Amino acid sequence: MSFIRVTYIEPCRVASFHVADSLTPEDEVHALFINWAEKKGLLPEQRFLPLIGFNHPWGPVGEKRGYELWCVLENLGDINLSDTVVKEFSGGLFAVITVPGLDRIMWGIETTHRWLNNNPKYEANYPANYQHGIDPVPEYEVVYTWNARKPEEFILDYYIPIKER
Repeated sequence: MSFIRVTYIEPCRVASFHVADSLTPEDEVHALFINWAEKKGLLPEQRFLPLIGFNHPWGPVGEKRGYELWCVLENLGDINLSDTVVKEFSGGLFAVITVPGLDRIMWGIETTHRWLNNNPKYEANYPANYQHGIDPVPEYEVVYTWNARKPEEFILDYYIPIKER
């Protein structure tokens, strides 16, 4: 039984929050997002705020690294974006696995990469000049539980860009 599904994400606009050179970039960028969303009146009214997160730049836990978080702006209504960094997300085709808890992310990553390595139809689709540890990581976590407090309360999908072989 495969836990992997293939999906296409439409291009969309996103609000960007980025913390670099930190020992706890995920926590810091999450706090930036919560502060922004509260000021915009999105919390707690919005039960579903798709958040796309990724290492930027990657680094091992315990060393300084970065993390960027994008909030998908479609379907949020009329909100003032004058104080917001807005970017365009190109979307694309992805292999996706649902991960039940932050403590299970490595399981999700390893399972998806194993599936890709053995898949006759799809392969990873990273930028041609991608430099691991320098460029933003092209694998994404879409977090559905923005208000989770403990690692095991988070539910997310892990996305790896793919293309047909």
